[in-house]
Parts: sequence; C-alpha cells; structure tokens
Amino acid sequence: MQQLLVSRIKAHQNSFLDYLKVERNASEFTLTSYKTDLDKFFKFYLQKNYEEIDRKSLRAFLASLAVSQFKPATINRKLACLRSFFKFLNLREIINTNPAETLFFLKKEQRLPIFFTYETIMKAINLPDISQFEGLRDSLIMDMFYSTGMRLRELVNLDVNDFDPYNGLIRVVGKGAKERLIPVGKNLSKVTKMYLNERNDYFLSYNSQEDAFFVSKRFKRMKPWQVQYRVKKYLALACNEQSAYPHKLRHSFATHLLDEGADLMAVKELLGHSSLSTTQVYTHVTPEKIKKIYKQAHPRAEKNNL
Repeated sequence: MQQLLVSRIKAHQNSFLDYLKVERNASEFTLTSYKTDLDKFFKFYLQKNYEEIDRKSLRAFLASLAVSQFKPATINRKLACLRSFFKFLNLREIINTNPAETLFFLKKEQRLPIFFTYETIMKAINLPDISQFEGLRDSLIMDMFYSTGMRLRELVNLDVNDFDPYNGLIRVVGKGAKERLIPVGKNLSKVTKMYLNERNDYFLSYNSQEDAFFVSKRFKRMKPWQVQYRVKKYLALACNEQSAYPHKLRHSFATHLLDEGADLMAVKELLGHSSLSTTQVYTHVTPEKIKKIYKQAHPRAEKNNL
C-alpha cells in the first residue's frame, strides 16, 4: 500500500484550494473554512509527530476534536473537507487511495428550528427610526430576512443591481455560487425602493461609488457581524431574547410558509437548499397549527374559545 507521507500531502494544500476556487467556484467563506480545517489537521500531525496519514491516524484526529468538545456538525465539516481533499489528490493520481473515504459522519442531534411569531417580527421591524437612513436600512434588513428567507452572507453580498423592481424579484447568490430568484412582495418592494432612493441621495452627498446594497455609515459594504449586531439588538428588544440571531428569521420564514400551506418543494427552492431532507426539518407541527386544524376539523371543537 502506498505510504501517504504528511510532508508530501501538505505540499498540495494550496493546489486544492485553488481548485475549489477556480473549478468549483467555491465562496470565500468556504475557502477560508477549508483552509482553517486543513491547517488544524496538519498541525495535529505535527504535534503528534506522525509521519504517515492513514485511517487510524485520521480517526485519532477526529477523536481529538470530540475530546475538545467540538460539535458534531463542526467535526462532520472537517471530515467532509478531508474527504474532498483526498479525493482531489486521488483523481489527480497523486495518491492511489482515499484514507478518509470509509470514515463515518457523526449523527447530529435533530433539533427543531427556533422561530419567532409574526407579531414579534413586526414589532422588531417597526422599532428602528425610519426617518433616519440607518434606521430605514436596519428595518429593511430584518424585513428582507423574514420576507425572503435568505442567509446572512447572501444578504451582505447583495448588490444594488440584484433587485429587479419591475418584476418584483431579487437575485441571490447562495452556497456553491448557485443563483436563485426570490419574489419580493408589494410591501417589501415599496420599502426597498424607498431605501434605495435614500441610499442614492446619501451616497451622492459623499461622492461614493459603492455597489453594495446594504452599506455602513462609512459607505462600505456591511460586514456579517455588523448585520448580526443590528438584527440581534432589535429582536432582543422585541422579544427579550439575547440569542436572537438573523438565522432565526430564516427559520421563521420557512415555518410560517409551511404553516400556511406552502408546498415543501417551493419552500426548498426559496431557501436555496440542495436537498429536500434539509427543508423537511421545517415540517414540524406548531401549537398554532394544531389548534387551527382542531378548530377546523373536530366536531366537538369549541370554536369560539380557541
């Protein structure tokens, strides 16, 4: 069996990342994550003085992550990175076997998505002072999350030209650089046009040429942490919950659509999921839906008291 020497394998790390960027069109977030995963992997081998990579040493690496209390999802991502890395080397005949191929992913705890009520979301959206540019922007950010279900990085990567006011659509670039079009309702479209007018006036006064849709007071594209901070602030005020992150608005988008009878396949496309099984986590039955079904279907339901 071919020996997979650590020093020889590590020499191909940059080639693998270049392949992901050029041929697989991987996002900057994916590239950064995979580089971090590989750096941690090779650091482990250096600390343990391992000279060869095999299935046993790979299992030792994954076990060390578990001992360090990494979550199963994080460990699975690192294993996925290693599988992809060794597959890349195998396809280019640098190695003749993939030592990570037969390693199993950890079973993740299936937790129901946490979501907000419509009333809580609307309260948060109405909290910012929309007479000010930043307040209008923050209100629209929350409305955009809830009305489109887009991810945090999808939102911060939006450009002005991604919004099509005539057809009521917004173009989103998701994971794996996959594009999708999301419909924009009349209310959101109206607020979006108002924001863009304010944004243009705001920028003209400072002679800025930034293409980003959502911008900071320094006229630059907002960073993910900046958006998280603003959203968390208003949601926490609306519901007194400190872990009120933007992703919960995405959960709310999907849950509310399905509660109102939306088709699961349609929700899958709106969320940009590659697999239907990922979307199915939102098919949990909420107490409100149970009461609604009971009220409509059971002959003994006390309809006026529900």
